[in-house]
Amino acid sequence: MDEDRDVGESTAPRAPPRVRKPKDVAPKISRPRPPRAGNEEAGEVLNLGEFQDVDTLTLSEASLVINAILEKRKETRRNTNETE
Repeated sequence: MDEDRDVGESTAPRAPPRVRKPKDVAPKISRPRPPRAGNEEAGEVLNLGEFQDVDTLTLSEASLVINAILEKRKETRRNTNETE
């Protein structure tokens, strides 16, 4: 017959390997994706969506917000990179 065949080799076709499925796997649960931002775009006309008619911060207000954030980061020892 075939001289190339090994002694223990079978001529029957092999079944594909079985893939084990874990029995007690919790279902994947994740929080729902937040809705995409409304109609915000920076084109020829700046469209800010829900912030369209909101007053902007003054320079002193913006400075207070940034300094408060940096101070909080220093207290909690988070990233305090001053270049932000």
